[in-house]
Amino acid sequence: MLAACDSGTTATTSVANTATAAPDGGYAARIKTLSPRLRSGVFLRAIRDAGEECQEVTREFAIAPIENRPAWGVVCDKTNPWVVSIDPNGTAMVTKASIASPSKPTAG
Repeated sequence: MLAACDSGTTATTSVANTATAAPDGGYAARIKTLSPRLRSGVFLRAIRDAGEECQEVTREFAIAPIENRPAWGVVCDKTNPWVVSIDPNGTAMVTKASIASPSKPTAG
């Protein structure tokens, strides 16, 4: 659960059929409607909860969905790029990103 989006308590329970898709709790839609400051707070918390360093989210922007999950590009501390995608159950998937740079032409 994303703490910034849902302050209620939840209990973790075992699921017998893991092939069943989790119901869409509307978490990604709620993140999209947050102010930029609150949305950055959600991403900051997700990155830190993933065990990564981030003192400040200095940029965030929506990107194409990843495996049908809404996703955002997030930059921490002006230099560290991340991709954060949100599962239907509200779980944030945090992946280190790399900044693309132009490739040099090859002779040939």
